[in-house]
Amino acid sequence: MTIKAVIFDWAGTTIDYGSRAPIVAFQKAFANVGIQISEAEIRQDMGLDKYTHIHKIMDLPAVQNDWQARFQVLPTEDDCNQIFSNFKAILLSSLTEFGQLKPGMSAVIDYLTAHNISYGTTTGYDAEMLALVLPIAAKQGYRPAVNITSEQTGGVGRPAPAMLALAAE
Repeated sequence: MTIKAVIFDWAGTTIDYGSRAPIVAFQKAFANVGIQISEAEIRQDMGLDKYTHIHKIMDLPAVQNDWQARFQVLPTEDDCNQIFSNFKAILLSSLTEFGQLKPGMSAVIDYLTAHNISYGTTTGYDAEMLALVLPIAAKQGYRPAVNITSEQTGGVGRPAPAMLALAAE
C-alpha cells in the first residue's frame, strides 16, 4: 500500500506546541466574566470547533455551579455567544504569535514533498482564524493542499470523520 496523502491538524500538531493560543483565549474569555477554568477542563474537548467547544465548557458542572453562584442563573445561549465573541477576539489578536511550526515539521514537509505525498489539514479553527495562520505557515514552507474547517461540513467537527472525509476527497 502506498501512502497518497496525509491529513494534519493545526494547533498543537503542526503549529503552536501545546495548543497554547486556544487555551489562553478560552481562559481569558471565561475570566472576563469571572469564571476560572482549568487547562484540563479545556483540553477535554480540544479539537471541536470553537463555538461548540464553548458550549461544552459551559455545560461542565463546575462551570455551571460557578456561573449560577456568580449570576444567580444558569448560562444562556446569549452568554455562550458573548463568551465566543470575546474568545474569538482574543484568539484572533494572538494567533500570529503562535504560528511557528513545531519542531520536526519542516523535515516532515520535506519528506512528503520529496515523495510526492500530498498533505492537507482539518482544524477546530474557523475560516477567519485559519486565514491568519496560513500565510505564517506558508512563509515556513508549510502549504497544505486543502484546509478543512467544520464550516465546510455543515458544522460537523471532530471527533466525527466528516472533515477528514472531505479533506480526502
